[in-house]
Amino acid sequence: MALSVDDRLAILELAARYNQAIDGADAEGWAGTFTPDGVFEGRTTARGREELMAFVRERAASERAHYRHWNSNAVIEGDGDRATMRLYLLTVSPQEQDRFGSSGVYHDELVRVGGQWKFQRRRVQFDQA
Repeated sequence: MALSVDDRLAILELAARYNQAIDGADAEGWAGTFTPDGVFEGRTTARGREELMAFVRERAASERAHYRHWNSNAVIEGDGDRATMRLYLLTVSPQEQDRFGSSGVYHDELVRVGGQWKFQRRRVQFDQA
């Protein structure tokens, strides 16, 4: 069965909750956007709930803590309880006028768990500077 409009909206909301959680240093909330065995691959890799939460805590203590995540151009495909999504990433600093952080593309594998969409694997491919 193809993804419904409700599925697509839920997946987009998942991406928004992910952004707001990491930007707000909400380690539990951010890890909660992943399956219990979920994997994030970026400049570093985090696997499972404990490593995901540690990633957010480390980020909160770094110079990247004040950057905000913005996404656009989502392409969502799938059916049933599995989906993929590609979307653009841009990070910007609201504290420093015109401060650009990074850009890239998320490559996501999603699954529906207990009626909710979660990231099973989220890989970010950063653009080269």
